[in-house]
Amino acid sequence: MSTNITEYDRMNIANVEYDDYTVYDAKRNHVVKYGPHRNKVLGTLDEVVDDESTGLRMYVVKTDDKHYSVLFRGSEAPGKAGWQKDWLDNDVPMADKILSGSKGVTPQLRQASQCLNRVMSEHKSASFEVYGHSLGSMNAQYAIAN
Repeated sequence: MSTNITEYDRMNIANVEYDDYTVYDAKRNHVVKYGPHRNKVLGTLDEVVDDESTGLRMYVVKTDDKHYSVLFRGSEAPGKAGWQKDWLDNDVPMADKILSGSKGVTPQLRQASQCLNRVMSEHKSASFEVYGHSLGSMNAQYAIAN
């Protein structure tokens, strides 16, 4: 990954998590682009996790042989497909735990951690950048910490 990536670039890379990639796109090694005009290449799509049972959406982008970017999608807007899983099964229970001081994780957090750990163990010599917004940032933080 280039060391010339700016914070603005990182914001645009993080926005890629809201693109609608599929497992088929990963099998075809779809080229992932970012930026306001989608004119910068991040890399090729290596893996897509789209689990309806937990609501987890995660993209793994191979930048080169030694670097990967992992993107966790944030909460879907109310009314969009998957919004109930995000808000009712993940966001609200996490907020309740934070406010009440109780412990425990949601299935989506647990799965995010398992997926990131698996990807990192499959590519032990690679470096990783992890992105997420909203619920995606909670997934990213928990996955890194666990």
